[in-house]
Amino acid sequence: MPDTIIPTRIPPFEMDQIVGQIREGRCVPFLGAGANLSSRARRYRGLPLGGQLARKLANRLEAKNSTLARLALEWQVRWDRRSLAEFLAKALRHEPRDPKCVASPLLRVLAKIRTLKLVVTTNYDSLFEKALDEEGRGDDYEVVVQPPQGFEATQAVREWHLKLQQQKKLIV
Repeated sequence: MPDTIIPTRIPPFEMDQIVGQIREGRCVPFLGAGANLSSRARRYRGLPLGGQLARKLANRLEAKNSTLARLALEWQVRWDRRSLAEFLAKALRHEPRDPKCVASPLLRVLAKIRTLKLVVTTNYDSLFEKALDEEGRGDDYEVVVQPPQGFEATQAVREWHLKLQQQKKLIV
């Protein structure tokens, strides 16, 4: 699988529609790996894509190239989860206070939009939260992380979901 993303140019009319929908709170940004992709044009050094990270793990494990999930599992079986987390933190240069690890221009722009009610991300970093904090919105959002097995169907979870629906904070 290649580690490149083909640049896409969104025509002005479509871009205006998307921006308008986001500003009106009628569009939910869904962020994937491209949200933190390096950009020479914007002089932004982003985070590695999954394939790049998998190669780093494979090199360290002296393993054949495989998927990121498979290599992470192999690391945990051979050593432990803590050392995997430490390796990934170093490989991602992602320490909350690390000045080299900054939110992408896209994330900084999204953090400024106060009409957003929900942002969904599949990313393994917390750079959007960092962008929100830098924008002075530290008390204006709540992070929800879905467990791998999903949320349990309990009364406490149902009450928590109801509370989330009624609050005015951005849900990430």
